[in-house]
Amino acid sequence: DFTKLYRKLDKAQATRAVVRERLGRYEQPFYGPVAALVDAAEQVQFIIDEHTIRYAFDLVDFKGRPLFLQKPVSYSTARRRPRERAFSPDWSGLAVSDPSADPDRGVAFLREILPGTTYYDMKDLDLERFRAIPPKDITLLSLHGAVETRGANMDLNKERLFAGDVARLGSRIVYLDSCQMGASYPLLAALREQGNACLVAPLVSNEAGDSSTK
Repeated sequence: DFTKLYRKLDKAQATRAVVRERLGRYEQPFYGPVAALVDAAEQVQFIIDEHTIRYAFDLVDFKGRPLFLQKPVSYSTARRRPRERAFSPDWSGLAVSDPSADPDRGVAFLREILPGTTYYDMKDLDLERFRAIPPKDITLLSLHGAVETRGANMDLNKERLFAGDVARLGSRIVYLDSCQMGASYPLLAALREQGNACLVAPLVSNEAGDSSTK
């Protein structure tokens, strides 16, 4: 059911009725035994692996409404205690924008909250220069992406960025405004191995421009 729903989500065909058709039966099995705990929780963490990374667990209803509309939700490959994360305007940032994915240059906003941000239009960057960029506290990339048999990758002009190219930046937050990047377990594992703390990325294909601008 989750796999069939994922195909609909990826094609922007998952209406509320479709979600309920696929996941409606799981509300009681998922949350019935722990309803009181979920009610009291400040956030909900799902532990996923390579088989379940594409499963949109937070779309399952809790008390008649999708869980993500009621509680902050995160996904992790191992149990982790939630903690407050400090933020500093002194952090370093990297923002890269492909104009066909980010026509309004939405990712340039990072410079407003982090003066120490290095910003690139994609045309001004190649793979060799990208690999020479030093570690950054926040990495924000708006590029076209896909999960393929050779691995999750993002277009960089006529070249490709793979998991290791992003992971080596060792960021506190990696924000990938790129189709399907949140659905790659090898990417997630590579980021963890290189000490990156948090990944924000879409499970499915996203709308070029709209997502990065907002």
